[in-house]
Amino acid sequence: MEDHKKLLTTDQAAVYLTSRSGFNIRVGMMNSWRINKKGPRYHKVAGLVGYDVTDLDAFLRASLVPIESKPVRVIARPMSAAMK
Repeated sequence: MEDHKKLLTTDQAAVYLTSRSGFNIRVGMMNSWRINKKGPRYHKVAGLVGYDVTDLDAFLRASLVPIESKPVRVIARPMSAAMK
C-alpha cells in the first residue's frame, strides 16, 4: 500500500518554515516565491496549492550558503614609539 502524506496549506507551510528557520516567513512571501518560481516545490490540484514537508526541508537545505574558509594572513608590524 502506498504511503499518502497530507500536504500543508500555504499558511501551514509559512508557519513550518518560520519554525524551522527562525525567520519570519509570511504567506505573502510564499505567494511571491511561488509566482516567481523561487520558493519551495508545491503541488497544485484543482487550483489548490499544497506543500510537502520534505520539499520544504529540501528548500531550507538548498538555501544554505556555503562559506569557503581561507587561511587568514596576519601581518606583524613593529610597535610604534608611542605604544611602547
